[in-house]
Amino acid sequence: MDDPSRLAEVVRAARSFYAIAERDCYEPATPGIPEAERRIAEAAAELAFRLDLAEAAEDLPVVLGKRTRAIRRAFTAIVARFGWLAIVEPDRDSWIADRWERFDSEVVIPYLRAVRAWFEDPDSDPPAGLSFAYQEAIRRDLSPATLSAEQAAAVVPSLRMRAGEGVVFADRWPEAGPHEYQALLDAIRAADLVCLAAAESEAPEPAPLGPPVSCTQGVEQESPKALAVAAPPHEANPFPKLSPPGKALAAAYDLKREGRPVSIKAATERAGVNRSHLIKRYPEAVRLIKALGTPDGRVPRGSKDRQTGTIEAANDDED
Repeated sequence: MDDPSRLAEVVRAARSFYAIAERDCYEPATPGIPEAERRIAEAAAELAFRLDLAEAAEDLPVVLGKRTRAIRRAFTAIVARFGWLAIVEPDRDSWIADRWERFDSEVVIPYLRAVRAWFEDPDSDPPAGLSFAYQEAIRRDLSPATLSAEQAAAVVPSLRMRAGEGVVFADRWPEAGPHEYQALLDAIRAADLVCLAAAESEAPEPAPLGPPVSCTQGVEQESPKALAVAAPPHEANPFPKLSPPGKALAAAYDLKREGRPVSIKAATERAGVNRSHLIKRYPEAVRLIKALGTPDGRVPRGSKDRQTGTIEAANDDED
């Protein structure tokens, strides 16, 4: 798997984790909070695995590495709030399985066995709402608890609450603040731009049509100069399906691949994008292009115009 593909897999896993965690933190879905918590844990484990895989790549390009680390920082801040830092460790799958098994044996199974004892007591009349739990106990071949109908009726409500609303992986429900989720979403969006530009820059060139067929007999030939004038310029619209920041980033990757100097000016001219508009509306794209043009990958230092408020990079003379 090449480097852009690794980052794309990280972005895909990060989007899945964000969608599940941010939604289920406020709207836990049936069959209950523990199942919702398990979905979050599994999505978190997948993202942690994809991050490890991307960061293990040798000679990871600077921009891809920066985007990967930004997602890692935002993700780690969220799971730290959850109390789930073990999820970023290599044995994360065992951590999830062990805690889920403990919850099942200590909470779920006693609840199902008590429900079955209640249903199978000939003198009992359990609520119809417990039918699903009774069928689940039968499906799992769990023996009924040694409880009378009265005893089962006394313990089932509390066991049901624990089984349906208890927390599994820590001592509290996994919650994080809106700013933490926003930081992850921002990191995902920035990585999306890089992936999009990388995909466009690595797209294969169209196959040549083959040698021209001579059909000049009886036809007046056009001069080479006329043909050159009629040909559309290469820079006219090289990235027709991309947004302005995507076009500029794709052009910057093309320049980098060709060994040419990368600058905001060169990238926007090749992409056919308005440079002032890009600088004003898409600062993240501008920063990424500057990083591509900096030999060590660092964003160049700069100065701020006190009259206009414009920030200019110190080594952007060509811009």
